[in-house]
Amino acid sequence: MQFEVVIVGGGIAGLQAAWHLREMGIRRIAVIEQGAVGGGATSHGAGFLSHFTWNPLDAHLVRRSAELYAAQQAELGGSFFRVTGSYVVVSRTVPRPGASGHGGTVTGVPGSRARQEAPAEVPAPARRAGVPAQAAATSGQANQGGEASQESMVEGVTRQLAARAAMVREAGIAVHDLTPAEGAVAVPAWNWADVEAAWFVPGDGTLLPGEVARTLARRLRQREVAILEETPALELGLGRGAAGPVVAGVRTPAGPVAADAVVVATGVWTRRLLQTAGLDAPIKPYRTQLSFWALPAGLDPSTVPPLHDVTGEYYWLPREGFLAVGDGTQLVEQDPAAFRREPDPEFIAACRARLEHRLPAARGAELVRGWAHLCDATPDRRPLLGPYGGVESLHLAVGFNGFGVMRAPAVGELVARFVLGEEPALGGRPLEGTEALRASRFSGYTDFEMGQGFNTAGEG
Repeated sequence: MQFEVVIVGGGIAGLQAAWHLREMGIRRIAVIEQGAVGGGATSHGAGFLSHFTWNPLDAHLVRRSAELYAAQQAELGGSFFRVTGSYVVVSRTVPRPGASGHGGTVTGVPGSRARQEAPAEVPAPARRAGVPAQAAATSGQANQGGEASQESMVEGVTRQLAARAAMVREAGIAVHDLTPAEGAVAVPAWNWADVEAAWFVPGDGTLLPGEVARTLARRLRQREVAILEETPALELGLGRGAAGPVVAGVRTPAGPVAADAVVVATGVWTRRLLQTAGLDAPIKPYRTQLSFWALPAGLDPSTVPPLHDVTGEYYWLPREGFLAVGDGTQLVEQDPAAFRREPDPEFIAACRARLEHRLPAARGAELVRGWAHLCDATPDRRPLLGPYGGVESLHLAVGFNGFGVMRAPAVGELVARFVLGEEPALGGRPLEGTEALRASRFSGYTDFEMGQGFNTAGEG
């Protein structure tokens, strides 16, 4: 069979693209997945949907994604999406594990998002690549005597986030400024003593990414979309058209799969697939971590609002009956075929310290499980969407920098329109500024220094 569109990658981005293409009338669609649908980065995503974004374009993508998740849940059933609201805070201190590894002490905020390899006595959020351990230790010692510089940093982050909140409001999304005293009234169980500023975003929510993927795949099968699991794409097939190279499909272990158009939604595996056709893209895999905690009796995780502590460099959210605490980002390029999948002991200890510092009633929480997985970074921390490589009908949907789940439905809608040659729009409304997302802004691989994706204090 000659498919109209083959989508390589059965994660949430690829499945959302298939969903929108089917909604727009395309019937002969195949999704090719090397494992189980949603079994890779998708199922290992935190599932945090945050409107507190970097720029107006991202704000529109997340807002549209929230609308689409709600609509898909209403149509398909299930309970994979919940609007909870979330809190964003700037704190003056960073919890770190105590000598016993249980509980913890509090230290002054280190340099935000420092990329350092740090010894045990340096706060966990400072563990980043690129600076020797001794330099990190020196930096930590300097910070102990640099209260003025710490205060200046906190004030700077607060100003940045206040401006970010104003931008999100201008995009039509509700954001409420909170004083620490107001926060203590809203969520009295939290420790607000070290909070400098806070915001509440009522439209934020939580997701079960793997369940979303499986639910979409079931319905797509019912709508005669071919979902080919356990089917790796070995090679991109190219042909020659009147104007140059044109995509012809992909080759799998079972043979070629012919297509009029191919969407590559393969995340950290993208470079390897593109290289089979003499192409490349600026993508680097990096490692993130997530932990799940059973809270003490009488403390229901579902009642704990999602939190992003920007200066503390962590987030949490209720998920599957537990409280998921995450970040643990390591900005060191990884091999997708050989990376450590278990969470680091230092990360787990830091999560406990952060949890018990901000939510004192969680003291004694039990670690249930944790994992590490990979995200795909790009030079400008923006995704690569649409036509690529000068190859007719070849499209990308990759490079989500750790926040693909929260934007996947809107990205799928955009990619579907790119495939069909239509102008970019969300929900029928034209979308400006998509040049910043188009894959064609790059023409191959270029080396770059990775930056945090989930970092509302940085440039976006």
